[in-house]
Amino acid sequence: LIMYNRSLTSSDQEQIEVYLADKYGLYHPDATWPLAYSSAVQAEINLYQWSKVQADNYASLQLDTSGVATNGLMLWLKADAGVTLSGTNVSAWADQTGSYPVTQTGSARPTYVNNDINGKPALRFNGSQCLFNSANMGSEISSDMTMIAVSSTSNPGATQYSVCVGNQSGYTSRGLAY
Repeated sequence: LIMYNRSLTSSDQEQIEVYLADKYGLYHPDATWPLAYSSAVQAEINLYQWSKVQADNYASLQLDTSGVATNGLMLWLKADAGVTLSGTNVSAWADQTGSYPVTQTGSARPTYVNNDINGKPALRFNGSQCLFNSANMGSEISSDMTMIAVSSTSNPGATQYSVCVGNQSGYTSRGLAY
């Protein structure tokens, strides 16, 4: 808490906001901490208004995934990384970009299968299970986007969603069905 015995000028307030953004790694358009990143990462920081933690995760992701385009990458959920289990059920799944973790409780949690698709781990959803993300994915959810999923179905005649992202309560979401 910072308190003054006077009303601050807009310049004074801006100076404090930038100081705090730099000290705590928060997003502010005039913060100086983003200058430590490449211009491509700086563009992503400004576009998505990332904190330093999110920017660090993104920069690390770029190093760890040299064969995958990361420019514009919003969400990456991998069955072989960031999965939190409660027994055999998935209670949380960490987005590899560090931006949008997903969680679930109770019977709506999918099942983790260690050796499923060609010997790789997978999450199995039974049709009534899902994972939820409470974070705002921003206006990009209503813009053109590309979603890619590795999935299979045991009921090819029914419409099934392999991916559904966005704000379910506000009905601003996108899905990938087959």
